[in-house]
Amino acid sequence: MNIHERVLRNKVNANDDQDLIFCLSKFEDLKIKANEINIVDKESVYSFTEMFNNYRKICAYIFEKRKNSGQELLRSTMLEGFFQFLFKDIVNFDQSIPQKTILGHANILSSFTFSPFSYKDVVQNINFATQMKDQDFVIGMNSEMVIKHGDNLISQEFTIPFVIIECKTYIEKNMLETHMNSSRETKKIFPFCLYFIAAEYMKMKTGYPERSMLDEVYILAREKNSIREKKLKENLSIDHFDPYLVNDLFKKIQNHLQTEWWDKESPFEKGKLMGK
Repeated sequence: MNIHERVLRNKVNANDDQDLIFCLSKFEDLKIKANEINIVDKESVYSFTEMFNNYRKICAYIFEKRKNSGQELLRSTMLEGFFQFLFKDIVNFDQSIPQKTILGHANILSSFTFSPFSYKDVVQNINFATQMKDQDFVIGMNSEMVIKHGDNLISQEFTIPFVIIECKTYIEKNMLETHMNSSRETKKIFPFCLYFIAAEYMKMKTGYPERSMLDEVYILAREKNSIREKKLKENLSIDHFDPYLVNDLFKKIQNHLQTEWWDKESPFEKGKLMGK
């Protein structure tokens, strides 16, 4: 189930809130329309973005004005749910790809260590430890790492990410710096993974994403967070997602999924070992 739909449906089931029942009906309409189109090119991306903008214009303020809206996750999962629809038709473009693609929230491997307590103990215990990291939106596949040490088998399940999108209602400097560091650490383990931040609004005056391993930071509504807050207070129409930016992100990810990440023959044709 779409993550935004799941959160919304759980809230409706927990309390018979008429505003949320209304938004759930609007989401169900969106879901029907989204599943009727094959989102694979600019025209379909623009069409779906318009559909989602209509839903967002109706329901975003309803979610934001609720008491404890930050803890309910109704508003924050809108963008994650948007991407689950947006990329649904390009993850299995080739019939040879197993139909087990992760499309949504996932736990990836962020680091691992071997730190035996002493040289004497290493035969018995290599003290293998992993650190996992929750990611808002991942295109990837589940996997398992198994290490054999003597007669012992140590295993760890995780998701191999091909694309990561951190989803934010707004991006601020501390968040940016956190994900700059995260992108660097992630690409040490998964060098062919694209790492994006997608925010609706921006809330910072300085930042240096160009110094990081981030592939791009998108501000989909092209607006400051202070303007968002002002419009919410005055009940003015919410800023829409720019379909040009959505399509730009879509094309980068589509090209990435359909491109050979390592091709030993291309240097003889292009004269470049890494260039595509």
